[in-house]
Amino acid sequence: MLVGPLKQEVPDGEWSDMSDMMMGGMGGSNLSVHVYGDDLDSIKPVSDQILNLVEEDTANFEKPDTSISDTYEQYTLVADQQKLSSLGLTAGQVAMKLSPVYERPVLTEVEVDGKNYNVYIETDKTTYPSIKDIENETIASPLGMDIPIKEIAKVEKGSSPDSIMRIDGKMVVEVSAKIVSTDVQKASRSLQDKIDSLDMPDGVTVQFGGVTEQINDTFGQLGLAMAAAVAIVYFVLVVTFGGGLAPFTILFSLPFIVIGAMVGLLIGGETLNVSALMGVLMLIGIVVTNAIVLIDRVIHKEREGLSTREALLEAGATRVRPILMTALATIGALLPLVLGWEHSAGIISRGLGITVIGGLISSTLLTLVIVPVVYEFLMKFRKRKPANEID
Repeated sequence: MLVGPLKQEVPDGEWSDMSDMMMGGMGGSNLSVHVYGDDLDSIKPVSDQILNLVEEDTANFEKPDTSISDTYEQYTLVADQQKLSSLGLTAGQVAMKLSPVYERPVLTEVEVDGKNYNVYIETDKTTYPSIKDIENETIASPLGMDIPIKEIAKVEKGSSPDSIMRIDGKMVVEVSAKIVSTDVQKASRSLQDKIDSLDMPDGVTVQFGGVTEQINDTFGQLGLAMAAAVAIVYFVLVVTFGGGLAPFTILFSLPFIVIGAMVGLLIGGETLNVSALMGVLMLIGIVVTNAIVLIDRVIHKEREGLSTREALLEAGATRVRPILMTALATIGALLPLVLGWEHSAGIISRGLGITVIGGLISSTLLTLVIVPVVYEFLMKFRKRKPANEID
């Protein structure tokens, strides 16, 4: 590692490895779980349970923490309302007695040489070194007696978090950790399943943030991108071929992507992540191109007078070589990424490479078989119209 030599060169200060900040979803990502509720008493038990779950899963997480883990001592004065009433005092008067003066009150305003000046009352700033000093502080009652605070209020010791977050009026406690697993999605899903099995109090909800939220948003965006890509491809094919049946046949090659991609991810030990979905998006263009090469040849042969079956057989024999060459060239280009030969991008793109290779193998082989069958079926349906018109 580079940190070791740097420590030897510059022993002063502290060196740390920040590569985890550059790794994105491949380890070193941050987990963020937000627990929402109306008060801290209902949120804290849930956040503690989630923190325990994260601490137990050492294979996926490290350095678990919560936003309320750092606390400070807090003393609360609980006033005795009955004693206050008997002495003619209120809790507000007690609070004003102990509260520091933040603003000096203006007594009057005087004018000197045409300029106005405020006259302030200078008050002593009282500090209390200990709780005993607060309890022994006295307050004057309307009855003319100085009453010690300890006789009208009780001091309760407790603790309070150093910071409290509120989002949309709800109190929020954040449980955070560093994700050390290379499969961020799997680690997050495993934790989410455990959290879903917890018995939540009324009014308490849990929401994932951090890298998990980013992954979910990216999944949604990629899903919309794939749907838009299919629609655009179909529109372009309809305009190019001058009809909707042949382009519809070409799109039949797309579902075969899923078969090879899933099998490839299973064999490679990868999960369906963002890189894999990007690979599927790439496959939409690659696979459709192979089907276009085949169907375009069939249409040209039909225009030369061959029947649909003859045109399919001729196109299959003449176009199988360029289709296989395209597939093999693409697979060969992605092998370094899958096998990790390209250290700068192999790990990050491994899921993408496996998805493209697996989807390309299945779609290429099945395109040469299924697409011609579908095309012949649809063309027979289209050719019924002339026969009906003759009748």
